[in-house]
Amino acid sequence: DVLSNINPLTRSGFVRRVGNYLEVVPPVLANRAATLCLAGRERELTDLLSALPASGRDRLLRRIQQLPGDTLRSFLAELFQRGPLRDFANALVNIQLLRLLAPVAPNEAVTLIEGGLSVMSVHQRLQLDPSVRRDLVWTIEELLFRFRTSACALRCLRLLAEAETEHYSNNATHIFEECLYPLHPQLPLTLHDRLAALRELLSENATKQHKMMAIKAAGSAFNSNQVSYFRRSDGPVPFDAVPTVTYSEVYEYLQTILAELRQLMQDPDEEVRTKAGETLVQALGEFTIRARAAAGVQMLEEISPQITARAIPIRLEDYVDALHLAQRGLTAQRPHVDKELARVSQLIDAIETGNVDTRVRRWVGTWDYGEQEPDENGELAYHGEVEIRKLAQAAAADRSAISEDLLQWLKSKDAKRASEFFIDRKSTRLNSSHANI
Repeated sequence: DVLSNINPLTRSGFVRRVGNYLEVVPPVLANRAATLCLAGRERELTDLLSALPASGRDRLLRRIQQLPGDTLRSFLAELFQRGPLRDFANALVNIQLLRLLAPVAPNEAVTLIEGGLSVMSVHQRLQLDPSVRRDLVWTIEELLFRFRTSACALRCLRLLAEAETEHYSNNATHIFEECLYPLHPQLPLTLHDRLAALRELLSENATKQHKMMAIKAAGSAFNSNQVSYFRRSDGPVPFDAVPTVTYSEVYEYLQTILAELRQLMQDPDEEVRTKAGETLVQALGEFTIRARAAAGVQMLEEISPQITARAIPIRLEDYVDALHLAQRGLTAQRPHVDKELARVSQLIDAIETGNVDTRVRRWVGTWDYGEQEPDENGELAYHGEVEIRKLAQAAAADRSAISEDLLQWLKSKDAKRASEFFIDRKSTRLNSSHANI
């Protein structure tokens, strides 16, 4: 009977293929037998757990993970109330036990972890043993994708991210940032709760570190590549479903994050302002092509004169990159966004036909070479090279065209192609040909 019904039995999980063999895997029957066997014998199970060697204890706990939570209620209560998981300090010593039991006791585990981390200082969190920290992150991941524990788990991630010591791509910081992406395929947290987690970093007494964390997390909300891998539950119950949201709700969520970034552009700290401006303009490009094109273009238009006047902390070269991203994305969506595409093209043209200061920053500040075209000698050259050559000739003819402020910018690392524009001779001054243009 099994051989004649392999496909439906495999789909149901009763049978699995392993190479050239079939294995019968009856978890429902096995779990029922284990549940009947353990009924009223939780104390014996506790004694068994203590008597087993480490490898046997791990296998027993992994088996317990698959049993319904009610089966082990007394056993779990004993561990969390009077046993090795009675407080956070003991839980860190028995971190493997906590990690293995979190899937069957998610509420108890998240309460224990959040309470323990919240009373630790940043310095104390920095001193956590690396292997303990790693197991903590993995435990929190298990709790992050369950609706009842998701919000608390996200707060735990934030507390660990504040004292980050790892450089793995799946460290606490990366996972926290990943959760801000509104279309996360597994996170059951509402958009409102995600915004609340972001705003907790921007409370009235927020430190510079908190603000920088918030800026980076805000940028992740616009990055569709932020979710790097899928997780699976180690417990008897699968992860909860993601909440149902409309595109309108997603767009409002993203616009709210853009507003938070604009607010951070007014921060007293220059580094915070600069990072917020850089993140905002990148996010605007993504928002324009993936969310509301008209609203995105309008915001790009609003900041254009402020950027050219250097009244806000957004570099012209970053703004041009965002405009080109929007132009490419909208071109792929034609014809229903033709109006928005034309407005973006006008913004690009306004920069490329602007004053000398704007044009120098536009071409010298990026690695964008443009398309090839005939130069003044009729030979093919990249458009960017031709523009830089024209600007150099104009500056050589009228040295006053290069202001002292622009000259200082040309000497900075932001002027990526300054060597194509001029040779800096530090021993002389501008009015005595200190720059060979």
